[in-house]
Amino acid sequence: MPNYSRECDEARVRQTVLAYSVNIDLCNFNALETLFTDPFVVDYTSLWGGTPQTLTPAEFMRQMQGIAPGFDATWHELIGIEVQVNGLSATASCGVDGRHWIDDRIWHPIGRYEFSLSKNAGKWKITAVVLKMVEELGTRAVAEEAMRRMGNAAEGGWIGPGSN
Repeated sequence: MPNYSRECDEARVRQTVLAYSVNIDLCNFNALETLFTDPFVVDYTSLWGGTPQTLTPAEFMRQMQGIAPGFDATWHELIGIEVQVNGLSATASCGVDGRHWIDDRIWHPIGRYEFSLSKNAGKWKITAVVLKMVEELGTRAVAEEAMRRMGNAAEGGWIGPGSN
């Protein structure tokens, strides 16, 4: 007999992971902020260097607002979301093909996301997100321009050292 409760949890975890990338692309920071525990861990060190950060959702939103709206468009395509649920905790991993445009220029980091999540009061929340870079195409100058557009020239980028 199938375990529909486990399948439902796996679906909810996938929805949370998808909502992470979709809400970044739409600059829907109110919805994005609801996806995290308080605090949670962000590790984009393979992209920006530095060390992993423990942030509140509000701190992360300030970082995101300092770059994401500065692009003309973004699209974070998630590929092959794999989910493991173990009671009230879960992990999810997937490929990410991130495209960021300004005018006719693109910044295109490619890698893997690894998420840790916990379930509380029936909702799955992200406790940690790690980006493991595989390749970077285009020009990082596009990200630097997006930060300049938003008045955020913080060293290390939007989720890097010195950004909170």
